[in-house]
Amino acid sequence: MFDVRGGGKADDSFALQKALDAAAKVSGCVSLPPGVYLTHELHVRGGTALIGIPSRNYAKGGGSVLKLAGTISKCLLNLIDAHSGTIGGLSLKGGQLGTGIHGIMTDRNK
Repeated sequence: MFDVRGGGKADDSFALQKALDAAAKVSGCVSLPPGVYLTHELHVRGGTALIGIPSRNYAKGGGSVLKLAGTISKCLLNLIDAHSGTIGGLSLKGGQLGTGIHGIMTDRNK
């Protein structure tokens, strides 16, 4: 079990990335219950799924929310190496932290 809080105050980046990396080893899924997950850039690996509970009203919050923790990240979700990955049911909140920051990044370096 990974110590992911979802309370919107503590940085969940390390625990979420550990869960995503573990899921990648078995082509598994990371499921996020409703909550606000404060995070920096997360790398989703190939063959994995990151699934939340969708909100009926993304503008008012609720459901599973990934919230950017600061301006050092290029994005919330980095899908560069996520061949056959699945993302669903998440609200992405950037908090108007600056320019050049993406919710989902899919640039290929190779």
